[in-house]
Amino acid sequence: MNVHLIWFGQLRDVAGVGGETVEVDAGATVASVLSVVAEDRGEGLRRLLMDGESVAPTILVSLDDVQVTDPSTTVLQDGGQLVVMAPMSGG
Repeated sequence: MNVHLIWFGQLRDVAGVGGETVEVDAGATVASVLSVVAEDRGEGLRRLLMDGESVAPTILVSLDDVQVTDPSTTVLQDGGQLVVMAPMSGG
């Protein structure tokens, strides 16, 4: 099945794309998919996105326009859209 990822902010810069479609196994969770994508994209994305095997608590994720509160148990459906944002910074 396929899931569409949309990256925002610093994550988009490090991922090198604004959006992408990834193929995932049935039953995949938000955390498992983001972990695999982070591994594929390299240490820079992994460092920002993950905290060990969990999604970093500072990362905001929505699935089909609903905020994901527990990425480790939220199961994806075919055609789902994940929006992934890092916290804003500036000064």
